[in-house]
Amino acid sequence: MNWMLLLAPLMLGTPCTSHYSYVWEKPITSELKADWRQAIVEEKLDEAYAIFNELGRFVPDYGAPDCAGELGIVETVARLIDAASAHLMPEAALGIADKALSLQDLSNKQLAKFYSSRACLLRWPKPVEALEDVQKAIKLDPSNGRLLMQFATMKGGYLGFQSLFRRKQESRDTFRLVRRALALAPDDPVVLNNAISIYYATPQALGGDNRMALNLAQHLTSIDAHLGHFNQGRVYMVARRFKQARRHFRIAIDQPTLTVSAKIWFSGYLAALLAEWRRDDEAYELLKQLKSEFPQHSMPLMQLAVHSVNADHRHEEGIKNLEAWFAHPAALAVPWVGCNYEAPYPWAHYLMGKLYDRLNDKPNARLHYQKSLELSPTLEEARLALKRLD
Repeated sequence: MNWMLLLAPLMLGTPCTSHYSYVWEKPITSELKADWRQAIVEEKLDEAYAIFNELGRFVPDYGAPDCAGELGIVETVARLIDAASAHLMPEAALGIADKALSLQDLSNKQLAKFYSSRACLLRWPKPVEALEDVQKAIKLDPSNGRLLMQFATMKGGYLGFQSLFRRKQESRDTFRLVRRALALAPDDPVVLNNAISIYYATPQALGGDNRMALNLAQHLTSIDAHLGHFNQGRVYMVARRFKQARRHFRIAIDQPTLTVSAKIWFSGYLAALLAEWRRDDEAYELLKQLKSEFPQHSMPLMQLAVHSVNADHRHEEGIKNLEAWFAHPAALAVPWVGCNYEAPYPWAHYLMGKLYDRLNDKPNARLHYQKSLELSPTLEEARLALKRLD
C-alpha cells in the first residue's frame, strides 16, 4: 500500500481573534525565525507565540491561527510545544512542556492537556513514557474522547498498522479504546477522523473494518463536508474502488471554503489514487500544477518526491524536489504539526535514501537512512532499508 495512505489525518483549524498586540517591523522571515528560536530558548512564551503567528504572514506554512485570546494559556502553550517540535528543537519543546506541568492552580483538564502534549514529544524517542503520560491525562480527564483516541493511536502505532498490529490482543485493546472514544465523542471530527484511519488501515483479521470506516466517514460528512468526503475517498481507495474514491476526493477539493493547505493535502491523495490506478502521468501533472500554483508551500515538493518513489521513475527529479524541500523556508513548520502526525524530516530523509537506492548510489542512500533513524529511531521502514543495504 502507498505509504501516503497511512499518513496521519489532516486536522483543520479555525482562525480566531488576535490576542497579542506584538508589532513587528521586520518583514524578513529569516530574522523572525531567529527571534522565535531565541524566545523559545528563553521561555518567553507570549513573545514566541506572537512571532510564530507573525511568520504565518510571510510563509503560509508557518504559524498557527492566533487563537490565544480564546483558547488561553493551555492551548497557547500546547501550540508552542508543537511548534518547537516541528522546528527540530525537542529539548526546548520538552522544556516548555515540563514548565507547563509545574504551573500553579491548573485544573485537571489543563494538566491533562499538558500531559497529552508531552506525550506527543516523547512518542517516538520514548514510547513507553509517552503512553504513561497519556494514561495520566486520561485519569485526570476520563471523559475526554480525544485522549482515549490518542492512547489508541499511540498504543497501536499510527503509522504502519500492517506491521505493528501483530498480536490480536493489541488489536483488541486498541479497538476497545476506539469504541470508548467514539461513545464519548460521537460527533467530534478529530475522533472520527482517527477512528476511520484505524478501521481502514488495519487488516480485517485484526479487527479492521472498511464498512465501519465508511459508515463513520459518511457520518463525518454530515458534520464536516471537507473531511467527510476526503475520508470517504480514502476508504474507497483502500478498497480499490477508484471511481468512487476519485469522486469523493474531487468533492472535497472543490469545496469553496477549503483552505489552501487542505487543498494541497487532498490533492496529494488524489494523485496517489491516480498513481494506484496506473495513471502516473495524470498524477504527476496534478502535483506539478500544485507546485506551480502554490510555490510558497513546501508540501507539493514532498508529494512529487513521494510520487517518484512510488512510481519508480524520475528519480533524479525526485532528489531535486527533496533538496528544494529541505531548502524551502516553510519546510520545518508544516501544517500537520501535532501529536497524531509523524515528523516530516525523518520521512524526507527516508525518501531521499530510497531515491538514491534506486539509482544504486549506496553511500548516499545509507547516509539518509541513517539520518532518518537518528531523527526517528522507531521508523521501521528506514531500519529495514538500511539492513537490506548491509
